[in-house]
Order: sequence, then C-alpha cells, then structure tokens
Amino acid sequence: MRQTRLLLFLLFLTNIIFGQETKLILISSADNVMVNEDIQLKLYIEGVDSIIKKGDFEFNSTNQFVYNFTIKPTKDGPIMLGPYKINFNGTELTSNSIKINVSNKDLKSNTIYINIPKKSKIQDEIKIQLISKKTNLSMVTIKENQIFDFVSRSHSTSTSVKDGIIESESKITFIVKFKIKGNYNISNEWFENIPETLNVSPERIIIE
Repeated sequence: MRQTRLLLFLLFLTNIIFGQETKLILISSADNVMVNEDIQLKLYIEGVDSIIKKGDFEFNSTNQFVYNFTIKPTKDGPIMLGPYKINFNGTELTSNSIKINVSNKDLKSNTIYINIPKKSKIQDEIKIQLISKKTNLSMVTIKENQIFDFVSRSHSTSTSVKDGIIESESKITFIVKFKIKGNYNISNEWFENIPETLNVSPERIIIE
C-alpha cells in the first residue's frame, strides 16, 4: 500500500538539520478526476538546510525535501488524503489534507472552461471566454445584470487531429465592462442555454 511504503521511507530519514520554519506540505496534480485516473502527489518539507538522500526521496535546490508518488482511485466519491505526521529528530511535522473528488463520468470532455483575467478595473473591456471540447456553445448567452455593461458576443469553432482522433473546440467570447468593484465568481449562473449535462468550471475575477 502506498501510504505504508511512504511511512516506511520516512522512518529511514536521519541527520536532518532544520533551518527556517519547517513545514510538511502535500499537493496534488488535480482535485477533480475520473475513476482509474492517475493522480500525481507530492509531499515535501520546506526549511531544511541539509539532508541525506534516501530511496525515492530527493533534496532539491530550493531547500525542499521531496517525495513524489501516484495513486489511482478505483471508486467514485470524495476521498481525503492526509494529514500525514512525521517525527524528525524529535520534531513532529503535520501536513495539510487534500480532498479529491472522483467521478465515473468523463469530466474533461463534459466540462466548460472559463477563461478570464484574474484582475481588472472598472470600465475596462474584459473578455469572458467559454471553451468546450465536446459541445457547441453557439447558443449560450450571458445574463444581463447591474454589475456590467454588455459590449459584444462572438463564437468560433476549430478542429484538430491528435493521435488519429478528431478533436473539436467550441469557443464563445463575451466582452463586458464592469461597473462595480468586487470579487466575482464567474460560474454557470452567469449564463443561459448551457446544457444540464455539462459541468462549468468556475473562475474568479477581482474588479478594482
């Protein structure tokens, strides 16, 4: 079991010299995956001045002691990874926890991605783009509200061949001018005529 193997490696670590504040951090390559899809995970320690390399662990140039591993969920539903606890020379480190949502549906091909800038200003023209790899978005519209002025709407499609498979992309672009400052979560609630079978991956924008 990978967690058992991970803990066995950690028990072999010796001669560690801590420098600045030391943290044990866990990160993943994705938080929404399909059943039997690989998830790349990294467990690393910040703030180590020197360390002896052991097994699959490596000490990199940014003062991080890193362990990379992969898991493959076999059932759908949410799973929790961590927190991991490690005792190094009498110092106990505790990592963060990560929640992974596992689905038996093809999330990648059934997802609409939103492309917007992270930050902008009032009355600047902003592009809000919706992108789908599976569904034609030509009928999608943006709802009118008091937050922004609508400027224009355009739609385009493109086709490519990858590994002998034809892939298409539908992209719709709305140009708006925000009138009110704030931190906005752009999600499916902002649009009309999005099929219920599609997932919308929300994005945030800060208007200053």
